[in-house]
Amino acid sequence: MTPIDDQAGFAPDDDAPIPYMTRTREYYAAIGYTTPYRWAHYVDAPFQPLKKPLAQSRVTIITTAAPFDPAKGDQGPGAKYNGRAKFYSVYDGDASKNHDLR
Repeated sequence: MTPIDDQAGFAPDDDAPIPYMTRTREYYAAIGYTTPYRWAHYVDAPFQPLKKPLAQSRVTIITTAAPFDPAKGDQGPGAKYNGRAKFYSVYDGDASKNHDLR
């Protein structure tokens, strides 16, 4: 990175998201689905203003990431699909802590 990159707040070139949409389409094609997977997406997202300050509110974040469990095999970036690492129940965590979700 150059000083101008730092000043502008640019992320490093290798700081890129995992291409999960491509991986998911390839996975479904590999197991025999003939129609590419489509995600529901909207031009505008619903929004509800908070009725009280954020510090007094309970916030829910929905993610497809799962808590990392080293006993369940490779789960890092670039890993092949690993159904053993999936989770099937709701979990919660203390938002003040850094959780290893993958």
